[in-house]
Amino acid sequence: MGLPPDSPIDPADKTTEVAVGPLIPASEAENRAVADRLEIKEVAKRIDQTEAGVSLAKSKMLPQVNAVANYTHTVGSQFNPTNAWFIGGTASWDFWEGGGTYYGIDESKARLAQALSARRKAEDMIRLETRSAHVSATTADQALHVARDAVEQAEENFRIEQKRYESGDNTSFDVLDAENQLTTARGQLQAATYDSLIAQSNLARAMGQQSPGGIP
Repeated sequence: MGLPPDSPIDPADKTTEVAVGPLIPASEAENRAVADRLEIKEVAKRIDQTEAGVSLAKSKMLPQVNAVANYTHTVGSQFNPTNAWFIGGTASWDFWEGGGTYYGIDESKARLAQALSARRKAEDMIRLETRSAHVSATTADQALHVARDAVEQAEENFRIEQKRYESGDNTSFDVLDAENQLTTARGQLQAATYDSLIAQSNLARAMGQQSPGGIP
């Protein structure tokens, strides 16, 4: 949670009223994960560095040209002109260099290929992880809706059995049985609620988010 170990924590009860979905499509969730996950951003930086290395290695194959300019103003000398200019240039080209420059380009390209391959592999793993989390979140969402419907039916059944008992059409055992069914349905709803929250959190983490608030 990012809090100091001695921080006071006041846990709050989570009611059955949980905002769930509708979830975004799985393909959109995968695209968000690829865009936001830290692993991809780190690989992207590595690719930028290796691309710069390839450009630098190629630049060494080109001649290095330097321009030189000089101006001298002399006063009181019979041997030197009062004003003198000099403009020149130097050029160097280490074309061969024992093949080091040439093979340096191949080495830089190999590192770039490795970085690109690492990005593809990371994207595939993230997409698979996100899709799996999305399936789990969707399943948990469906189970939550089923549990809510079951509670509504159990509440209605309990209400009917109470009315029948008041009118003498059943026994107290029928009322107790209906109450037991309602208690069981509410317990299942609580379990489905927390399963849904966990599934949403797992999906948010797979997408590179800190909370499930941005998923729906």
